[in-house]
Amino acid sequence: MNKTICTLRDIPQPVNIGGDYYITQSALMLGSMAEGEVRLKNADRSKDTKLMIALLKSMGCQISVGDSEIIMSPSNSPVSLDGKEIHYGGGVYPLALVIGYLAGKGRKCTLNYTNDINPIFIAKLTKSFSEIGIGLKHNNESHHIEFGQNQLIPIEREISAVFPHTKDSLLMLGLSSGRSVAIREKLLSDIKVENIIIKLGGKLTFRETKPELVDNPDDPRKKLRQARFSYKREMILHPSTHLRGAVIEVPADSYQLAAWLALAILKKTEFRSEGLHITAETKDFVNYLKSAGAGISLAKNSSPDSGIKKIDLYLGKSEISGRKISGNTAAGLMKKIALMAILAAGRPATTLIRDIKEY
Repeated sequence: MNKTICTLRDIPQPVNIGGDYYITQSALMLGSMAEGEVRLKNADRSKDTKLMIALLKSMGCQISVGDSEIIMSPSNSPVSLDGKEIHYGGGVYPLALVIGYLAGKGRKCTLNYTNDINPIFIAKLTKSFSEIGIGLKHNNESHHIEFGQNQLIPIEREISAVFPHTKDSLLMLGLSSGRSVAIREKLLSDIKVENIIIKLGGKLTFRETKPELVDNPDDPRKKLRQARFSYKREMILHPSTHLRGAVIEVPADSYQLAAWLALAILKKTEFRSEGLHITAETKDFVNYLKSAGAGISLAKNSSPDSGIKKIDLYLGKSEISGRKISGNTAAGLMKKIALMAILAAGRPATTLIRDIKEY
């Protein structure tokens, strides 16, 4: 397949940013498990969204796609998964959600996925599931997964990777199986999926750990900060969770917005986008650019809507300098590192990014 990429001479003003890809995929999967009607507004309309909708329909979910929203209704006659062979041709993130959902059902079925996905990642994910008693077999060469019956025990997992695939897949597993799930994160990640679960009436509790002051063995006059736990945050999905209907406003796609901002900075031109409902992940990238010298301003958008807080974003012609980031700041910007590297490559100053071994 050949693709032609043409030069973009001018950036249109304003730029309309579509719905967040990750939130759309997870909202579709969660909506299929809700006991009431779920409406998605400003949803992503990419190929993967169409494939996810087709897959959920094949499993009995009622979905109608309109110009402004996607409506999901619970099925009166769910399709049995026993012996079913399921084919999914989308990307790795929605595939991870589907794997979690099917693993939680504990039915004998097969999932086939596209050759475009690196089986090494899927092997790591399925191995993680096998270690907590989930009955499945993954074939790297044929790109298919066989699901079986599971041990009905609570799920506990400590994870270090900041990408959301494993964590979100485990949450899907807990919701589809009715189990409790305890996830302990060594590095804090975005809680997009958790927010949707709460929006749909799910029961989640969070506890963040903090270092404690202890006596310094080398100098009794001083104190040291010492972590009591190997993780920074624990979240628990309660087994009594039942999802209900709701209206979900999908925020602007964080990576798409970040790519437009990076392009405008490289072209040394202005950029404007209006009516954005942005996530914490987007705010982190905007703050990173501002600290590097980008002239970004945010203003409240007063247009009447459904009560969702929205903003207008403006970027003036900017030159950015190098920056040093590490720890949770670097971890939170993991998906944006490629863009940050491109921006840094054209600047004389040095950009240093630490604590990203998962990258």
